[in-house]
Amino acid sequence: MITPRSPTRRKVLVFCGCCLTAAGIGTVHYLTGPEMTLSLFYLLPIMLTAWYVGLWAGVVMAFFCTGFWLLADLTVIDTFRRPLIPIVNETFRLLVFLIIAWITATLHKALSKQKVLANIDPLTRISNRRAFFDLAERELKRAQRFHYPLSILYMDLDNFKYVNDDLGHQVGDELLCLVAQHIQRHIREIDILARFGGDEFCVLLVDSTPIASHKVSQKLQLL
Repeated sequence: MITPRSPTRRKVLVFCGCCLTAAGIGTVHYLTGPEMTLSLFYLLPIMLTAWYVGLWAGVVMAFFCTGFWLLADLTVIDTFRRPLIPIVNETFRLLVFLIIAWITATLHKALSKQKVLANIDPLTRISNRRAFFDLAERELKRAQRFHYPLSILYMDLDNFKYVNDDLGHQVGDELLCLVAQHIQRHIREIDILARFGGDEFCVLLVDSTPIASHKVSQKLQLL
């Protein structure tokens, strides 16, 4: 069985790769001298780090790239009218790099949040139909590969329409939230729970025999 890389390991690999990239760009900058402007190339490791690792890593990479640029300029400091010009220039470049890192990290965070919200039922805060089918498809492929059973429980609430009509939709919404919480308490973390819409819920029981699945269904019927 192939173990996937952990998110922390991936972040470390991305950060190290971006450091090597920045070092390579700095070497080219040193060899070509101040005549060539390589600002856009320095933005690549900064944006990749901020996107895949995070804001603070992007900030570190911004300082890292600025340091390489400053070292390259200091080797040809005689070409500048005043010794402080490279330091002033790199200060402004650092500000630009920091802004780019912040924008990139903020955009990634916003997109990730929207992706999560697209898969969550806004009322019960559990998975929605779309997320259920995506997760179930992946789980089905794993079950076929490693030969373990799956069970599906599909349920709805009896006379839920009368709850909404007689007590109001707010009470009905509260009831749906309580049902979702009740189901979550009686299933495992590896199981997949989703609201399909209205008063309909679906549970995918992972590696669960028919006998074990029947016991779970009995517990849920006691609500």
